[in-house]
Amino acid sequence: MPREPAPLADAPAPRSAARPGMRTAGRVRSTIWQNFASTLAVDALVMGLLQKPMNDTDNRALWDRKYEEGLPSLTKPDPYFVSAYDGIVNELFPEAGRALDLAAGLGRHALWLAERAWKVSAVDVSEVALEKLGQAAGELKINISLLAIDAAEYTLNRQRSI
Repeated sequence: MPREPAPLADAPAPRSAARPGMRTAGRVRSTIWQNFASTLAVDALVMGLLQKPMNDTDNRALWDRKYEEGLPSLTKPDPYFVSAYDGIVNELFPEAGRALDLAAGLGRHALWLAERAWKVSAVDVSEVALEKLGQAAGELKINISLLAIDAAEYTLNRQRSI
């Protein structure tokens, strides 16, 4: 006779997802990162990123068209990104550093970091998005290094803080 599953109340308590070496705020930090990752996953689903692979030309054309039509929801930094920065990154890098924004799009996070003295490189497949990002950076009088390439093809070097 099959055994019935244990009621949910009897399930063991989940272990903290905090990384070793975190201070007592590890659980809070872990929650911030989990929320941030969840938000990115939702963004990816909404933007159609989690679909069958396309060739580079189709992918670039898709994103160029989306950015030409306008994506106003992607112009302000994500609240979880700001929260994670304030709660973790700012403490670890009080003097700023070098940041890489992969799949930067309109650069909402790249611009936000560059305004805080970070040296930012933005990578995106869409030349339309990077052109708009370059214009926004010029208006704010900040420098961001722009590279039009599919993030999956970008070769990561270890010279970045975040």
